[in-house]
Amino acid sequence: MNGIKKISLLILSIILIGSMAACVEKKSTLYDYGDKNTIFVDVNNQSIQLELRTTVGEALTTKLVNTNIEDIKNDYNNNKIIYIEYDPNISQNDGGVSIIDLVSKLKFYNSFVKNNMQIVDSSVFTNQSEIDKIKNSKITMIVKITKSNSTATISKSNGVYVIEGNSLKELDKATTMFVLSIYTNPKDRYYLTI
Repeated sequence: MNGIKKISLLILSIILIGSMAACVEKKSTLYDYGDKNTIFVDVNNQSIQLELRTTVGEALTTKLVNTNIEDIKNDYNNNKIIYIEYDPNISQNDGGVSIIDLVSKLKFYNSFVKNNMQIVDSSVFTNQSEIDKIKNSKITMIVKITKSNSTATISKSNGVYVIEGNSLKELDKATTMFVLSIYTNPKDRYYLTI
């Protein structure tokens, strides 16, 4: 009888340990989402499903020049104004849809984290001097989105982030990488809480 109690106690202990292990929060890197265009991120202790315009794996092929994910996130979080610069005549098929998607995801993020931040473009100003004043302000981060001859690239030069690509697909990769930089926690080396 004593042996049966020990075996029963051992089995219950194993079940309890297994149950506890299942309750531990699982961490996953962006690389685990390689073929997915939907991820779950934890923003201010709220789980958010984030739909992306490209897969995580494709976004991770974006070249980062003179910057890294940590720089992007820090610069973004340490400014009060994000000035988006782009060609207002760009067609949806040439990247316009990427720009709209990027701005909407940044505004969504701000609603959870930085609700005092403004995202603006040239359309909210009446003249060039107002635009120049905002662009030259110490509280403004400038993000220029452009169709170029380059594959998906995010570069930083003189404090200006340039997101570029030679097609809608390449712009989607670069803008998605920018979004992932903002939403993920670089201190955890790209970990997402799931």
